[in-house]
This record gives sequence, structure tokens and C-alpha cells, in this order.
Amino acid sequence: MDSVRVIVLDFDNCIALDGATGEGSDEIKDKAWFSVFSDIEQSLLHDVIEDVKQRVLGGKGDRWDIIKHVLAHFGKDDSDESTKRRSEIFNDVVQSGIKGLPIWEDARKLMSSLSAVRPLYINTGTPREAAMHSLDALGLAPFFKGVYTRPGTKVANLRDIIAAENVPPSDLVFADDTHAAYEAANVVGCKFVGVHTKRNKLWQENAQPFPLIRSLHELPKLLGLE
Repeated sequence: MDSVRVIVLDFDNCIALDGATGEGSDEIKDKAWFSVFSDIEQSLLHDVIEDVKQRVLGGKGDRWDIIKHVLAHFGKDDSDESTKRRSEIFNDVVQSGIKGLPIWEDARKLMSSLSAVRPLYINTGTPREAAMHSLDALGLAPFFKGVYTRPGTKVANLRDIIAAENVPPSDLVFADDTHAAYEAANVVGCKFVGVHTKRNKLWQENAQPFPLIRSLHELPKLLGLE
């Protein structure tokens, strides 16, 4: 991958990932839902949230849509005011949990070194306000030339980055932890690196048509930047 001229990174369970445990911000979000819906029987909540997430995520929606669907399912007040209040609870819990990950000093050093040699971008399914909140709080925002978020899809965001840099798609690499992101990379024609986490076990159990890393700290060597 020595021809890579632009680096694009996902945030959740990619930048925000503890490589030692394979867990990161996605696990924090999983737990946060139980604070958001503390008035709903917890034993009934997990399966409903997982079902809604499967229908809503992957570019079809975000946390606002998840909250709306869950409230409607349980016959709760799903007005915009109620959804906003619960969304704020979710964001507060998630931001606190992300800040508590024991990785940020090393992450800042890595982003600093990467941004010094290649244009660095974020492509995330998190809404912009929440994504910028995290990046600013963690001291990471200055390292990124651009931050692309919801409501843009991963495909649309990659295309916008390619246009902004005016490079062939093959000159860009996208690192992410989901198969949907790999499919997005294929659609636009860019390179892809999979980040192996605790939850994407199939990537480890089966051969994949892309390189796999357990932490972004392995990326510089893979890209020939060391």
C-alpha cells in the first residue's frame, strides 16, 4: 500500500478502540442505551435495540432514529422534545465513557505522526455535533483535514474526500471495523484496511480480501510510512 496518498479513518471502534481488549466506543454506546431508556424494563430492551439498530444503521439513520423507533415500540412519548432529551443523555454517557478509554495519549501521538505525512480525514456514522464534541475534548481535532459524518453516508463521504483531495480513488485508504465499510470502499474504488475488534470475530475466523490490523498503531508499517 505504498501508493496511498490520503488516509481516512472511522472513529467508533477504530480510533476509539482499546487494542488490548478489542473493545471501544461501540461497547460504551451499547451500555449507554440502558441509561437512555432507564424507564423501560431492561430485560425487554436489549433485543429491541439490536433489532432497531440493524434496521436503522448502515447509512439509514442514526441515534435519533433509534430512539424514535424504540420509544414507539414501547408506546412511550416519541415527540421531538422527548427524543432530544434522551439523545442528550446518550451523548453525555458516551462522551464520558470515551474520554475514560486509556488510549488517548498514544492516539494523539499516532494522529500527529500520520497527519504530518498524509492528509488525514474521518468518515463516521456519528452525527457531526457528537463527533466534533469527542474530537475537540480528546485533543484530536487539529490533526484532521476534514471530518465527514452523518447525515452523509460512508460512500458519499468517501466520494467527497476524494473530490476534495483531487486524487484517484485508488490513492485513498479507508480503515474501519465493519463489513459495510469495506463494501463502501469497494463502491468508490479505494483501498481498505479492516480493524479487528472483539465483536467482528468472523474477520479473524475467515480469510478476508483486505489486510487486518488490531490497532491503528499497525497502520504506518502497513502503509510503508515507517
